[in-house]
Amino acid sequence: MESENIVVAGTSNQSGIPLAKLSPDGQLLWTTVLPTGLVGTIEEIEAMPDDGVIVTATANADVVVARADADGDLVWTNSDVVGGHARQSMYEPRGLTVNDDGGFVIVGLGTTVRSIGGVIPNITDQGFIAKLDS
Repeated sequence: MESENIVVAGTSNQSGIPLAKLSPDGQLLWTTVLPTGLVGTIEEIEAMPDDGVIVTATANADVVVARADADGDLVWTNSDVVGGHARQSMYEPRGLTVNDDGGFVIVGLGTTVRSIGGVIPNITDQGFIAKLDS
């Protein structure tokens, strides 16, 4: 981050994923909760040009993306980035890059598990790339 602040995140329970920003000397600047409504884990955090943050998370097999501004106020969340809510698929963000225009690109892995004849699992892995505006 340009200001050298530190952003930390945790793993959620049903209420959401905690996110906090600290100054370089450890002073708490803000806290917020990303309201996924699901159990989830932050996978990637990146600084935005306005000193806000963008985060990707895995929550109940879906990718969740959230944007907080420089004051920690939640600007938006999106849980329909890739894959939707398929019962037999899991999606994990593996990389996040902020573009010069304030947009960003997410890359990750999607895994689909189906049983053949109810016995033998058929596992298919596919990568995904998603580009979103700020």
